Amino acid sequence: MKNIAIGSPWINAVLRGFCALGLDLKVITKDLPGFNGIEFNFEQRLDIGATRELWHRAQTLSQDPLMGAKMGLAGSYRAIGVLAPIIWHSENALDAIKSIIRYQPLHGDGGLFRCHHIQDTVQCSYEPRDHVVPPSPHQIQALIVGTVSLLNNASHHSLIPYLVGFKDKVDEKEIGSMLQTTVISEHSDTCIYYKLDDLKRPFIGRDLYLYKLTKAYAEELLSTKIQGIELISEVKQFIRLNGFSKVNIEQLSNKLAIPIRGLQSSISEQGTSFRLLKEETCKETAMEHFKNGKSIDALIGLLGYSEASAFYRAFKNWFGTTPKEYLRHRILK
Repeated sequence: MKNIAIGSPWINAVLRGFCALGLDLKVITKDLPGFNGIEFNFEQRLDIGATRELWHRAQTLSQDPLMGAKMGLAGSYRAIGVLAPIIWHSENALDAIKSIIRYQPLHGDGGLFRCHHIQDTVQCSYEPRDHVVPPSPHQIQALIVGTVSLLNNASHHSLIPYLVGFKDKVDEKEIGSMLQTTVISEHSDTCIYYKLDDLKRPFIGRDLYLYKLTKAYAEELLSTKIQGIELISEVKQFIRLNGFSKVNIEQLSNKLAIPIRGLQSSISEQGTSFRLLKEETCKETAMEHFKNGKSIDALIGLLGYSEASAFYRAFKNWFGTTPKEYLRHRILK
């Protein structure tokens, strides 16, 4: 459960950031799984779709083109948990970037940083994970600005990238002023560019013992997290291949040759349940189905509902609206 709880301070810090900008958290979190009023339940699994929907709602309420950048700049280091002391006590910024890449899954599976060496330059690119709910541009803004700010502070304000590129259209002048560097929009990738020599400058005042201690703990958390991701992926794939709403945990237990009680316990340790995973899988499939322009009747059959009324009740529970209203809203957007 520790690998689940570590993501809670991060998402709750995001909520506090929205609140500081004057946004209504009840509107932002309404009907999203894992959120209890205006906070995220630390024992709940952080769903990628819910996280992205959170940012989309905040973007709609804010209408501030710099919302994400402001969130990234004001981010709390406490929110990144075990990653903070690892970065702060790394040998240098290059070592810190490697840790960010390795341990980022602890804070969510929405995407990954990748690092490429090009002669005397290091390109750190961010690739969002494919999902039926796309990331908000402000979510990407916050992540990039927050990462640049974190590395700069860890290096005692001596590390500035020479270029930051965003795939989406951003306010280049304002974000460039925030980061004290050149920012470009509509770049081929979302990237941060550093000079290799700058990244190799040693960090001053590092505690090697604390660094090793926290890395060992992070490795333990990461191993558990990866096992959980694999289990959830296997469960959701089984649900897709075996009739969605028709499938039950007894069938899954037989397939995996794991007693039901043990299987329930393993899923519960990931901050979720078989019922919630089935709902999540059906919901994602419905979104993808409508995205591809398919009909309501076809979706009812695909998800295994023998009665349309049962499907409509389930759909209203997932989205807070009817399928027809959902489609009308999607067309308007």
